[in-house]
Amino acid sequence: MDATTYSDGTGGSDRVLAGLRTAIGAVAGEDRSGWSGGARVDRAVELARWKDRLEAELLRAIGDADRDAAWQADGTLSATSWLAHEAPVSKPDAARLVRSARLARDCDRTGKVLAVGDVSVAHVDELARVARNREELFAEHEDALVDAASNLDPRRFSVVARRWALLADDQLATRDPYQRFQRRSLHVSPTFGGMVAIDGMLDSEGGARVLATLRSVDRPDSADGDLPPRSLGQRMADALIAICDGRTGQAGRLPPARAAIAVTTDADTLTGSFPADLTRARCDIEGAGPVAPTTIRRLACDAALTRMVMTPSQVLDVGKPTRVIPDHLRRAVTARDGGCVCASCDAPAAWCDVHHVVPRHRGGSTAEDNLVLLCRRHHVATHEGGRRLARRPDGWTTQPAERDDSRAPP
Repeated sequence: MDATTYSDGTGGSDRVLAGLRTAIGAVAGEDRSGWSGGARVDRAVELARWKDRLEAELLRAIGDADRDAAWQADGTLSATSWLAHEAPVSKPDAARLVRSARLARDCDRTGKVLAVGDVSVAHVDELARVARNREELFAEHEDALVDAASNLDPRRFSVVARRWALLADDQLATRDPYQRFQRRSLHVSPTFGGMVAIDGMLDSEGGARVLATLRSVDRPDSADGDLPPRSLGQRMADALIAICDGRTGQAGRLPPARAAIAVTTDADTLTGSFPADLTRARCDIEGAGPVAPTTIRRLACDAALTRMVMTPSQVLDVGKPTRVIPDHLRRAVTARDGGCVCASCDAPAAWCDVHHVVPRHRGGSTAEDNLVLLCRRHHVATHEGGRRLARRPDGWTTQPAERDDSRAPP
């Protein structure tokens, strides 16, 4: 089938596509040499809009072809392989198109708002990405997500969609947050040239702590110095060495034992409920973006909390920071436990968080007999990993538990 014999399914020539090809040819043949800057900008914006409308129709056409598995006539094994072979797109782009086409076809509200231009293809791509493996909850929350997409540009909507995905993971009791933590790694390897290569991956909270610590040590160079200013990468490397050496360039003082990170969450998210307005949901670590609500709840176990009353666009009231664990209780728990309470762990107290054994939503109090020290590894396993603490004669240990035990506030 060549470019001049598209069929409309009735045996005749597809006059609409023929007209489209003619229009594209006319635009391509325009002489724009005398156009003003404003006219060029207007044309670029208008073409971008029409490109999105054309891509929306492409999704509809792909969805229709996929519904009937029409691509099997070409002998291919999947819609993605067929599209990547027949069209000028890469396989990853073909997979994205097929995924978005299926969502627009199968989800009535999404398909309708895309067809009338209330949302863009970029919005639908983001919806399809976060809906994957979360189809059941997406069906329940499609209207809320589409409403958000209709009112936000794709960049801002992608943040809302990521927050929803993390809320959905928490609601579905998946182990995704813990699995992300399990993928943490750091590789330090000497090279043949005498340098040392460092490469790794950190979870959101751990990465935010590393960045905060490095930034607390980093100092930009003066442009008037006797040496050229260092690049940001060089400064971060020097900051890491300064921390390892026990020096910061500030009267020899080390940064705090634990770098502070800022976490923002709303009450509904903290308690495991979906906010009615997804655009107002928050489960973010500053510098890392949206994270799993289970991670937020773990951090709230041992943190300084600040109450904020807000409208969608204005902060009405900000309370004073209040530590969940008062200093006198922290000292008492530290003196009693000495370090992580898990029998198999020898992490010192300085590496530990204070954890509520019985969650507060189940009547657990912030009292010494309900608090224990846990190292970060065991604390993450207890919250994101869905495990529970159990007392043994030789100390504590973690055991598998129902996911619901770790989803409520600490």
